[in-house]
Amino acid sequence: MKPAIASIILILVCGSVLTAQQPPAYVNLIPQQTPLRNQGGRTTCITFASLAALEAAYKRAGYGDIDLSEQFLNYLGKTFWLDPKWNDILARGEDGKEAQVGAYGGGQAVSYIRGLASGLKVPEEAAMPYVSREYNANDFPALSHNWDDPYWLKQKRMSDFNLDTRFLPNAALIADKYYSIKSYQELNGNDVNALERVLASGKELAWDIDGAFPNTPVWDVCSNCQTGAHAMLIVGYDRRDPDPKKHVFIIKNTWGATRFPDGYTRVTYDYVKKYGLRAAYITEVNPPGRWYELGFVGRWFMDFDGHKGILDIYHLPHVSEYVFRNEGVNTADMRVGSFYENGKAFKVNGVIEGQSIRFYIDPDNPNMRWDILKGRMFSFALLQDKGNVMAGTFRDTDGKVYGGYARKDNAAAYTNIAINDNENSSYYRGSWLLRFGGMEARLQVREPAENLREQTGVYDVFRADLSVDGKSYEGKLLVEKNNLNHILLQAPQLLANNKAAGHLDGLRLNFNKATVAGKVLYEDRTQSGFIMTRLVRGL
Repeated sequence: MKPAIASIILILVCGSVLTAQQPPAYVNLIPQQTPLRNQGGRTTCITFASLAALEAAYKRAGYGDIDLSEQFLNYLGKTFWLDPKWNDILARGEDGKEAQVGAYGGGQAVSYIRGLASGLKVPEEAAMPYVSREYNANDFPALSHNWDDPYWLKQKRMSDFNLDTRFLPNAALIADKYYSIKSYQELNGNDVNALERVLASGKELAWDIDGAFPNTPVWDVCSNCQTGAHAMLIVGYDRRDPDPKKHVFIIKNTWGATRFPDGYTRVTYDYVKKYGLRAAYITEVNPPGRWYELGFVGRWFMDFDGHKGILDIYHLPHVSEYVFRNEGVNTADMRVGSFYENGKAFKVNGVIEGQSIRFYIDPDNPNMRWDILKGRMFSFALLQDKGNVMAGTFRDTDGKVYGGYARKDNAAAYTNIAINDNENSSYYRGSWLLRFGGMEARLQVREPAENLREQTGVYDVFRADLSVDGKSYEGKLLVEKNNLNHILLQAPQLLANNKAAGHLDGLRLNFNKATVAGKVLYEDRTQSGFIMTRLVRGL
């Protein structure tokens, strides 16, 4: 059931919040907050503050208490961030850093609110549990270097850590639900009147400060206290005391439930006026759901017709455009990651929709700017929800099309089988293992019986018998006469069960002829990659 909130008319003018009446003297939103958390010894207050706001917004929307993953937001917030200063990236070269290291914290809570409203999403805590201590060289030797050490000027070194599945588990990339913001508002973090009005409307505020940390029950302006940047969640205020010096805001901090009498910090109005920077509140959330595109994130080992290399997908297109806008950069963010082949690095851009990806590697422009889509075009799709294999085709700069696939480190490799064959369509006779759409099928390609024999002007046609989980299906394998690498596999009974639009379309790899890679097209216009690998030669 959605919590009842008193109705207050809000008028938004130039980003500030106005109400038709004066706010009451006391507002306490503690009952609508999720439980208190503890950030431990890490500089991750900004993720705790922003997610505390998001959890509360979902609770207001009727979703109850949810526990979102601060570990995920801190990690992906750094990995997905792109440096908006293109000239700096250009000066660093093809493998120059453009992201950040996911091990480190820092930043501003309001910035993460912007991100969560601009493409970033976050799963629940179980998908990527919080680590309450700082990572160090015992976890990963390169972390002996501080975040601003010149060691990290190479993007490959960042991705060595950021894409390591020990720290970014696959479970975090394929969760059932991800949460995000539909709309929000920002305001000055030292405007006590504006903060009051937002709280009186029933909405808490993520709040960034740069100030003092008194060791007292109530924080006030302090000239001899420890100072620094911090982020918290404002959940109420109390100005019922006749003495204005005793008026306080109620703060949900991230230092556990025992540090203050009820676990909540109080700060004076003078403290807010002195140290407040920015604040933001959430007006509407998106319904939680899958984030299929995230399954592409990771380190991929590519094989595309004689070329082998490493594709690091450390970014999703458009996610960093809020960073660009904040720096006055009006450029599309189409970045996907970087590709490495024979010691050379290439920046990679593309488009990702659902479980399909189209990306570009330009041999003539290895340090491609974020918004350019040019060069070799790869059109791949994931084979299954786990997101560890993708396959499809690529179009070279001369217009010729070839097959290719890529696998993550934990996926099975597809190796060549030495076969001495005449180069004709009968090559495909024999046993194959077919993977697509999260399933495996045994495929037996045979010469068709005489009454089934069919020769078209374009294709040679073979009988195809498929077996899936003990069930048998009949089909046809069509081999293009003028391009023996190109096949179509038709299996209406099997493909109808998978809502496929009639066939699988693939290309045999020239330098690995025991492998065919391509795509399956579905009735709802979604796609799956597929891979066929040789098991037994010839009948």
